[in-house]
Amino acid sequence: MPQSAKGTEQELPKLQVASPGKRLFALIFDFILTLLISNTLQHAFQEEHWDLMRREQTWIELLPFYAGLLGLLVLRDAVRGVSPGKLLLGLAARSRDAILTPLNTGCGLLRGVPLAVFPLEGIMLLWDLQRGSGLGQRLGDRWANTVVIENPQALRPMLRILLANTILFGFFGAALLLQDFTLRKTAAYQTIVQHLRTHPDTEALLVRHPELNEPELSLDLRSTSSLSEVRLRIGPPDQDSGYTVSLKLQFLEGPTPRWEVVELQLEAIREED
Repeated sequence: MPQSAKGTEQELPKLQVASPGKRLFALIFDFILTLLISNTLQHAFQEEHWDLMRREQTWIELLPFYAGLLGLLVLRDAVRGVSPGKLLLGLAARSRDAILTPLNTGCGLLRGVPLAVFPLEGIMLLWDLQRGSGLGQRLGDRWANTVVIENPQALRPMLRILLANTILFGFFGAALLLQDFTLRKTAAYQTIVQHLRTHPDTEALLVRHPELNEPELSLDLRSTSSLSEVRLRIGPPDQDSGYTVSLKLQFLEGPTPRWEVVELQLEAIREED
């Protein structure tokens, strides 16, 4: 450690520069966490019934996801120089001029900015290790004059393991629940489409207007005895004309779980004078 670091000579030998392996695992955990957060936010702000539309996303639609991912990576060390990955691995980013003081927000943000060009960051870190400085500084560390050390105030290992499991299993558990609902919702929609395309009252209408407009799904997944309802419009897009279709469905358990349409009502939309 440089001589300009604050603290007594007895305290400085207790501090140890973090190993490249630990830093890599911390970065991987941060990256996985940012992916989970970005994906959750993307789903939270999706348009209604996005999962029922079969189409490829444009780069403009994907831009918020990648911008959020990059933003979270830049912000990872903004709180006292300890990202979630560093917290779980017992590491901390500190200023070389105040090695015993938690990193301020400005320096934490500054050291995160170069992650936008991640390959260059990796090259800089390898070059620093190769020349034998012993500090393992990447470009962000050079900009902010920081170094990653073994955190002397780190949580106990068992608490870190418990925290990591809570975070990961919490996200994955929520993802599984959302996926189950999405799959059932998509299956209900596909059942409706198949039913409408073969029903004598709607088959001819869908030949003229194949798109189903303004779907409203009210699915009850709590009990197999209760009925779910779906409403939609068949007719020209972006017009208040055509026909309103109301369907009632029941989810059937068993060896092959499936939706079944039990009732269909068709009503013409009358234009007001």
